[in-house]
Amino acid sequence: MDTGVVSALSAMLVAGSAVAQPMEVIARQAPSPGVSGEVSQRITGGQTIEPARELVEDFIADADGTLRVVRLFAEPTPNLYGLRVRVFALDGSDAIAAPLGVVVGGAARFEVSGASGAAGFVVYDVAFPGGIAIERGARYGVEAVGLLKSPTLGDASRAWRWSGAEGDGGVFINENGSLSALDVPGVAFEVLGEVDRAECLADVNADGRLTPNDFNAWVLAFNDQDPRADQNGDGRITPGDFNAWLLNYNAGC
Repeated sequence: MDTGVVSALSAMLVAGSAVAQPMEVIARQAPSPGVSGEVSQRITGGQTIEPARELVEDFIADADGTLRVVRLFAEPTPNLYGLRVRVFALDGSDAIAAPLGVVVGGAARFEVSGASGAAGFVVYDVAFPGGIAIERGARYGVEAVGLLKSPTLGDASRAWRWSGAEGDGGVFINENGSLSALDVPGVAFEVLGEVDRAECLADVNADGRLTPNDFNAWVLAFNDQDPRADQNGDGRITPGDFNAWLLNYNAGC
């Protein structure tokens, strides 16, 4: 690979910072103390140092939403100039049903010490431009591969050495699109993005909370024939919307 490209990717890795925009954690496995993991390595020229296999962690989406970032808690790796991270849907037989996104290149890197009692690892944020739509109850896999520059072997692609995590034990090896269970602790990662939530009708003043102030806001909306006063969704603003607002308020959001 061209040394200029390697230098540019290296600069992205060390100079980046955590993604600034507010996002929620869609799935998580927190690191446990110490660093451990499974490594496989292969050389782009075709020579296999170890069997070509890459680690996969699965997660089930708790809500509809958009995946924006995969955050990897990992052992510091020398000569790392980039990452390849894939997200894909999994079917019931633990096979890749549909590749959903792949990012190859640099990532924002930031150091972590003492988080969750863990030490000796770094964190890489890998952003997916445009995001990936996820569906509630669906099962997904995250695969990460470190792209290395070896002084003796040249360009190499090596499966990520993850930091240890308690996790759910659902760690797999990707072998030609089929996943085989791996007997190691869960790998440490987070999936970040936006979670879609149903509109909170009772929050009439749209401050993100349900408080008595929303009643005052509903009265104002009712008097102004503001659409926010239509709490029963019948397309009209009538006194019946007051009872509907009470029901919506008591149901919570």
